[in-house]
Amino acid sequence: RTVNICDWKIIRALSEVAGVQLPYDTIGAVRSRIRTVAPNLLSMDEREPATFWASLKPEVNQKMNSTPFQAAIENFYMTDSITRASKIMAQCSSLLLKKFHQGYAC
Repeated sequence: RTVNICDWKIIRALSEVAGVQLPYDTIGAVRSRIRTVAPNLLSMDEREPATFWASLKPEVNQKMNSTPFQAAIENFYMTDSITRASKIMAQCSSLLLKKFHQGYAC
């Protein structure tokens, strides 16, 4: 599957949101980097030595945000009307949230 230009725009936008903006603004720049990192992708039916370790070092100088990901919904089990109407689910959810806030849940 070839990379669609819209796919690249999404990946580029996600890199900005993550705080590590990719140094590539166009799909052409990405392909140029691929040529640098993996020249074997350019030549078919030829055997080349593995020289990719040094070229894999990212060209990004920014550091990633070290804040861990958090759940978008804290109480997932009470998001629909059926489980909200259930006393048993309310008790289970309450226990789960209690354990979560104590640091026991994953």
